[in-house]
Amino acid sequence: MLSLSSPDHLGFQGWRWHSLSILYELACLKNSSYFYANKCYNCFRRCSSSDSICFQQCKKTCHRDSQIVHKALHHIWDWNWKTFVLVEEKLFFPWLRSLQVKSAYEGILSELEKERQRVVDVSSNKQQQSHSSPQHSFFSRWQDKFANIVFQPWFLWKDRSKQRESSSTASVATCKTWKADTEQQYQELFKTYRLVTLLHDLCDQYFDHERKWLLPKISALVPVREQKKFNNRVLRFLGYATCRLQLVVLDESLKCRHPEEWRQFRSQVPKPVRLLIPYWKRRHYKQMHRHMCILGP
Repeated sequence: MLSLSSPDHLGFQGWRWHSLSILYELACLKNSSYFYANKCYNCFRRCSSSDSICFQQCKKTCHRDSQIVHKALHHIWDWNWKTFVLVEEKLFFPWLRSLQVKSAYEGILSELEKERQRVVDVSSNKQQQSHSSPQHSFFSRWQDKFANIVFQPWFLWKDRSKQRESSSTASVATCKTWKADTEQQYQELFKTYRLVTLLHDLCDQYFDHERKWLLPKISALVPVREQKKFNNRVLRFLGYATCRLQLVVLDESLKCRHPEEWRQFRSQVPKPVRLLIPYWKRRHYKQMHRHMCILGP
């Protein structure tokens, strides 16, 4: 890996810090999704075949953890990554192509665009496969309800011993249904873990190529004044709401993973804005970050 220290004469850092924040969040989610998947698996494995309370609690826990993981993935991929791609497509790469030294970048940009598109394609294909996988829980619940409706009068015609036997059989059948539902949730959690691992590896390679191929040329060929003007364009393009959350994510990810980068980031953020970051973090990010990074990156 290339050193994360800033190249000399680099007038904007946000694009580079943005890539570090994506890697940090993906690394966090990779660890936490594996943790939640194992937690779900261990939960339903310890339940006895007729312990309906145990299976019911496991199903509820696995469902809650699954929601946490998918919400975090939505934040990382559908917001953080897509914001990064949007800035590259609409501003960053067109800006480099508009410079007088664009011939120095054209081949590099074309290769990076192809690599980035491969990341997008892999993500889309994997997510489509995940959404198209069979979901048994809905049908299992309705089969269970239908069975109770149809066969409930039959129990009234049996003596008490047979009622107890039938009740026990029904309880075991219900537990089997809940176990199947919980196993399905475990499989979905583990699929998400594998997807996040793949996305982290692909992004790590892509960002490494960007830093290695682009930053030295930018620092050598583009005046610092032009770089700072471009940085201001990006801030105007993103708007207040996106910039606010982006500052929060950068502050948290750099502080946790890259302390030197974090100190440089803090030095470039105006003091009034720095004072607001803890408030924005509590309102918009803290809870999700706690669940997403339960084990750290």
